[in-house]
Amino acid sequence: DYAEAYFRRGMTYKTNGTRDKAITDFKRAIFFNLNTFELYYNLSYLLHKERRWLTLDQALLLNPDSYEALTTRGFQRYEVKDFGGAVSDFEKAIQVNPGRSTPYEMVSDIKKELNDIKASMAIKKKGAEMCENSIDELFYLSKVETCNENDKIEFYDRILALDPKNKKGYRWRAYAKNSLKDYEGAIADYSSLINLDPQNAVYYFKRANVKIKADDFKGALDDFKEVAKLDPEFLDLYFERRFMDLNKEHYLEILKSLMLSLRSEEHTSELQSRQY
Repeated sequence: DYAEAYFRRGMTYKTNGTRDKAITDFKRAIFFNLNTFELYYNLSYLLHKERRWLTLDQALLLNPDSYEALTTRGFQRYEVKDFGGAVSDFEKAIQVNPGRSTPYEMVSDIKKELNDIKASMAIKKKGAEMCENSIDELFYLSKVETCNENDKIEFYDRILALDPKNKKGYRWRAYAKNSLKDYEGAIADYSSLINLDPQNAVYYFKRANVKIKADDFKGALDDFKEVAKLDPEFLDLYFERRFMDLNKEHYLEILKSLMLSLRSEEHTSELQSRQY
């Protein structure tokens, strides 16, 4: 399908920062009759002013309940002082996701600019009440640029206190702990993820990587064996694309042990013949 192919390549260009090529491919996808929210929403980020608004309008026709598109258009309307349109978009965003603070703050600011102080204070108070224990808001706050790893862990602690089975909370807290070299803490979080989803090979794999850093080679090998049982294609792909690019003694030792345990003599011979 030409349209899907152009869209996928456009997304690759967008991710790589190749703006003009991404726009060209997205427009080609539209020419071949691709009419999806994802296409118009991603294209809107690459365009300027009026063209961006028109593209966002089309995206919202396809998905009128997109929080991201509503808040994006709300900010754009605010910038050109279309306060009525901005308030409309932010209020709809609140209906879609009442646990995020940004739309409350924007409506409050606009009401204040319009000298409606009473309404401004009322919406600000409502936002504070709705977002105080909002998991979505806590995730959002953990991703702001000024948030360091320790701050993030505090947010994830609060999230997991509200929802002890929140897999994203454990996953992101494990990343933060790993960044701080709290390997035991990261391993514990990946263990919690495995308890919640024991058939997910990725969690064993992530835990194995942290165990390598903690010098627990036997534990890492055991986890790699689980990955091989659950999803051997994933394991092979990762070896080929990442591990073979690393010149680290610890990884090399794990690879040799793993290949000897799980793969054929041909794989083992190939590994041992590689230059590190």
